[in-house]
Amino acid sequence: MNIINNTCVEVLPALLNKTKNSTIRKAWSTEHDGDCFNAPYNYWDVPKPAKYKVGDVCEMIWDEKSEYTIFAKSIGKGIFKQKVEYNTDLFFHKNLGKIEIIEVYKIKIHKLIIDDDINGLKESYAIENYSQKEDLFDGKIIAKKDGFESAHAMFKYLDDIYDLSTPKEFWVYEYRWL
Repeated sequence: MNIINNTCVEVLPALLNKTKNSTIRKAWSTEHDGDCFNAPYNYWDVPKPAKYKVGDVCEMIWDEKSEYTIFAKSIGKGIFKQKVEYNTDLFFHKNLGKIEIIEVYKIKIHKLIIDDDINGLKESYAIENYSQKEDLFDGKIIAKKDGFESAHAMFKYLDDIYDLSTPKEFWVYEYRWL
C-alpha cells in the first residue's frame, strides 16, 4: 500500500481531527553530475510525475522514518517505541488511517516582492493552478484543505523548505478519509 508521510507540525491538529484533506508535494527531483569524488557538483531540477493517482488508497503516516510509534499531540515528537497503552488526549499512534485520492493537480507557487509606496518592500505569494486555469490566486482554499491556519503560514512553511524566490511546481493530492 502507498504511504503518505507527514512531519509538518503546523498541520498536525488538522491531521489528527481529520479536517486535513489535501497534501502538497514537490513536483521535481534534484539531480547532479559526479559522485562523492568529483566535487563540486552541478545541480539541476528535473520534473517529477505525480506519485499518486485518483482512486489510490494510501496509509497516512506520521514521521515514517521514526523508530517511535507513539507521539505527543502537542509537538509531534516521538514518546514510545513499543506498543503501550496511552492517553489518547495527549498522544497518538503514527498510523493515522487510510485515505483515498480523489483529485490530483499541479500548481506553481510564485514569491513576489512588491514595492508599495506607503509600506516599502513586502513579500507576497501567488499560485498558478494548471488544471483549473486560475492564475495568481491567494492560496486560502489550498491552505485550509492542507490543514494550515492561514495561507501565509502555508507559504512561509513552503518557502522555508523550498526557497520560493524562483517559482516552484507542486503536486496537490486531495483525498477523503476512509
